[in-house]
Amino acid sequence: MPVDEAATLLGRSPRTVRRLAAAGTIPAHRIGARTWAIDRASLDTYRHGGTAA
Repeated sequence: MPVDEAATLLGRSPRTVRRLAAAGTIPAHRIGARTWAIDRASLDTYRHGGTAA
């Protein structure tokens, strides 16, 4: 899922979601130099207090 959609689900800014992805807190894959694709299942686990990794 795109960063903007993940940010909406988390109630955070897209910038914060990119930081979480870069830190490995939320599993994500880089697509190009500036775009992230975030794994929906891992994001759901993170949202509900589990470990996303």
